[in-house]
Amino acid sequence: MNSVLENLISKLKNNLPGVKDTVSTLNEADTLLAKIGKTSGMTKTELKELGDTAYDTADKYGKTADTYLSSADAMAKAHTENVKAMAELSLLAQSAGDISSDVADNYLIAANAAYDLKGNVKDLSDILDGQYSIASNTSISLEDMASATSEAASVAAQYGVTMEELSSLIAVIAAKTGKSGSEIGSSLASVFENLQNVNDSSVTGIFDSINISMTVMENGVKRLKTPIELLKELSGVYSSLGTASGLKENILSDIGGGSDSSALSAILSDWSAYEEMLTLYSNGSGSAFEGVELSADSLSGALARLNNTWEDTVGNVMGSEELTAAADGLNSFLSIINKITEKIGSLGTLGAAIGAKLSLKNVGKPEMLGFTLF
Repeated sequence: MNSVLENLISKLKNNLPGVKDTVSTLNEADTLLAKIGKTSGMTKTELKELGDTAYDTADKYGKTADTYLSSADAMAKAHTENVKAMAELSLLAQSAGDISSDVADNYLIAANAAYDLKGNVKDLSDILDGQYSIASNTSISLEDMASATSEAASVAAQYGVTMEELSSLIAVIAAKTGKSGSEIGSSLASVFENLQNVNDSSVTGIFDSINISMTVMENGVKRLKTPIELLKELSGVYSSLGTASGLKENILSDIGGGSDSSALSAILSDWSAYEEMLTLYSNGSGSAFEGVELSADSLSGALARLNNTWEDTVGNVMGSEELTAAADGLNSFLSIINKITEKIGSLGTLGAAIGAKLSLKNVGKPEMLGFTLF
């Protein structure tokens, strides 16, 4: 047999579960829906619609329905608005960037909370598009971009750093240091906090020594400059200093802070790279969905859709009135037998007789679609 065909058959066998396993998966889906209902405040009608559309929604991104419901559960637990749309956006991130559901969920939840977007899917989609555009044109992965965002978004938003600016800084540091996403995010959060710490004499002393004011007058009111404003001015001074300059080292140690100094050095040594990342981010409209098309059309995406169709089909049969009636009838029959055996006190002879009777009537093992349930 052709090796490619053998491989495909093997994948089909491994990815298409038996009816018994599928019933178990359907039960897990029902459990997830119940949990979502408790934490999201969704009505029974809304939950039914979520369950009914789970397969079609997941199909669009080459993901399984349980992955979609798991993300919906994460969004509900975080008390985000637009649970369904947020969960679908997570599938978009997972498929476009080949990242895990946990990373995608946490990333979107963090961005949504930090910038108080209230589940605005348009704004979150713009963030995803911008970051995907950077990731697809540089060495940083969307997974590292997402992890860094999860770590730094809250502090960035607090100090007036936009998501566009944060994303561009993340990309510059990744390209020059090779740090992981979580390390980059942690470093940036530390740098932002130091740049806004007017009570630290070592920080204010650095700016005084290079004649950069940490404040600016705006509409007659003095305000603290944002981290981006200060970084831009610092970069101009930093780049003019010699490699052996003690002041250069002081800038890195007092504002970068120990292990974070390499991140700050990456930013200050090449401000033009940061500006290039801003351009990539701004040109990202619709880019994430283009990445999804490649992933969804892959073999793994096709297998996910096949799995969804199979589970949906089994679910339809399991939920049919005929099967429900049959199950109720069998349950009533067994209840009667149970009461009889309680009174007789012996299962041996009666159990054997019942087993033989069931065998003769071919109802010993419930079967469906040609597959044995047990």
